[in-house]
Amino acid sequence: MITASQLERLANCPGSFRAPGFSHTSIAAQQGTENHARIEDGTRVAWRSDAQREIAYVIQTDTWTVTRLGESRGRDYGISKERELIDVGCTVDAEVWFEGSDVEIRDFKSRRRVTSAARNWQVRIQALAVWLYYQLPVIAGLYYLDNDEEDVHTFSEFDHLATQQDLRRVLTALSVEPGELATGPWCEYCPAATACPAQRQELLGILDHVDIEATFRLMTDAEVARAINAAKRFEAIVDRIKTSGRYQVMARGGIDIGNERRLEMVLSQRQSLDSKAMSARLTELGEDMDLYRRVTKFSRMQEVKK
Repeated sequence: MITASQLERLANCPGSFRAPGFSHTSIAAQQGTENHARIEDGTRVAWRSDAQREIAYVIQTDTWTVTRLGESRGRDYGISKERELIDVGCTVDAEVWFEGSDVEIRDFKSRRRVTSAARNWQVRIQALAVWLYYQLPVIAGLYYLDNDEEDVHTFSEFDHLATQQDLRRVLTALSVEPGELATGPWCEYCPAATACPAQRQELLGILDHVDIEATFRLMTDAEVARAINAAKRFEAIVDRIKTSGRYQVMARGGIDIGNERRLEMVLSQRQSLDSKAMSARLTELGEDMDLYRRVTKFSRMQEVKK
C-alpha cells in the first residue's frame, strides 16, 4: 500500500518499495499518530476549531477519481494488494469546506521544518485528493505545532495536473524490479533504512580510509557536505536501533546477551536544581536572578540560509 507520506522517498528511491521492512510502521510515524490523537481528542488545539480532523481519501489513479472514506480511519485505506500500484491513500489532518468557494486543508508537523507546501509530496497529494472530490479550489499547507507557524499554497489546476503526471511517473518506476536505491534526506524515516544495501555501501565508502581526517582534508566542499549528511542519516539509523531495542527489552522483561549477562530496564533518577522555583524565591527576596547565571559559550554546526 502506498500513502502520501511515503511518496517523497519513493520518488527519489523507488527501490525502497521492495526493501525489507518497507510496509512496517516507523517509530516516527507512531509518534505522529500520537500527536494527531491529542489534537483529535481536544487536548491540543491546532489551527481552526471548526475543522474536520483526520479525513482519509483514496485516489484511483487509473480513473483519477477519489473515494472519501471519512474521519478517524487511521491507516485503514482498504487498498488491496492487486491495486497497490494504482490506488494511493492519504489522510488530511484538518479540513474546512466553504460551500461554493474553496476548501482549506492543513498537514500538521510536530517541529522539524520540511519541504515547502508548494513542493511537498504529502501536501500535493492531499490537495489533489480534495480537488478531485470537491472540484473546488484548494488552499493547502503545513501547520507546525511547536509555534503555530503556517506554510500555505493555493493550488491551481495546473498544479494538480503536474501532481498527476509526477504521481504516474513514480508509480510506473515502482513497477520495475528490483528498483533503484538512492540515499538522501528521505532515508531518515524509512523503515527499511537499517537493511538498505545503499546505506551500508555509503557508510563503508566513508570508513574505507586508514586516516579519515587526512582524507577529509583532501575532499571538496561538496564531498565534505555529502559525508556530513550521510553521517546524520547513520546517526538516525543508530538511534532507531537503540530505541527499538529499548522497546523490546522493556516488552520482554529483559534480554540475555551471553556470558551470564542480561539487558534490563532499570529505574533510575537524577537530581537537578529547579530554576523556576529558584527564580521565584530570589524574586521574593529581592535578588536579581541574572547575578546567578553562568554563560557557557560553545560552537555547533547548523544549517543557515545563504
